[in-house]
Amino acid sequence: SDNPVNATFAVTITLGNNPSGATLSGTKTVSAVNGLATFNDLSIDKAGSYRLTASGQIFSATTTNSNQFTITAPTASAIAVAAGSGQSATINSSFATVLQATLTDATGNPVSGVNVTFTAPANGASGQFANNTTTTTSITNASGVATASSFAANGVAGAYTVIASINSGSLSTAFSLNNLKASQTISVTTHAPASAAN
Repeated sequence: SDNPVNATFAVTITLGNNPSGATLSGTKTVSAVNGLATFNDLSIDKAGSYRLTASGQIFSATTTNSNQFTITAPTASAIAVAAGSGQSATINSSFATVLQATLTDATGNPVSGVNVTFTAPANGASGQFANNTTTTTSITNASGVATASSFAANGVAGAYTVIASINSGSLSTAFSLNNLKASQTISVTTHAPASAAN
């Protein structure tokens, strides 16, 4: 018993249980070779505990479940500016591009579901996020990108940096911003000279 069957039937793999609503990606149906179906590129996009289910003609009306296994979330090892650095705005006006930071793990893959804190200077040239404070938090998406809310320059002109960080600053990156003085218009009114006395 348990000897390989010399068969070339198609075998399909699905997620047998999926409590986290994950997606199984890759080539999910292959043909067996000498009774062995090999899946080389399957991946699951969320952390959690799972079983894989194999089905196909060879299994008749039954399916076969794998042992339960656990996918763990990767640990962020780097944070970098994705968008928003190097721009300027006139004092008391909004910056055109929102600030974005990207988190990646040790192999360069994006890390999702992590809180990133954006912090502007408390004094001097700075600005405020949409919550009317100098700090806001955003969670990284599936691409590892955290997007801050809109950011507006305060009333002080000058250059400064906004810091994006995780884990109380264990990883951080900086955005270079500049508040510009408002343009000023000077009006000059001329008067005709007074007539000479007769």
